[in-house]
Amino acid sequence: MSVETLSIHQNAYQQLITKRNSELGVKWYSMDPKPRPCFTMDLLADFKKFGQTIFQSADADYEQQQGKKIQFAVLTSRIPGVFSYGGDLSYFIQMIRKNSRVDLSKYAK
Repeated sequence: MSVETLSIHQNAYQQLITKRNSELGVKWYSMDPKPRPCFTMDLLADFKKFGQTIFQSADADYEQQQGKKIQFAVLTSRIPGVFSYGGDLSYFIQMIRKNSRVDLSKYAK
């Protein structure tokens, strides 16, 4: 069994690392949040981008792999023992101080 880094997503994300196992039809995406383990706007943007591209890339993989379609997506964490990161408190404080209800609402969605 081989796991290789996806070249089509290698530079597409700031805070996700994406790998696949073509034999099993699995794609992994590992959260790698920076500067600290929380759901930053960049990590949330990466989730959105990944969600938009996973079906397109699964179809492309199917064509390239001659029938070995990606069937499963698995979410993992790059931080051992930590999966649920919680909100970005620093961002919350900044938006509250700016009185930016719009930005807080965007984060909540």
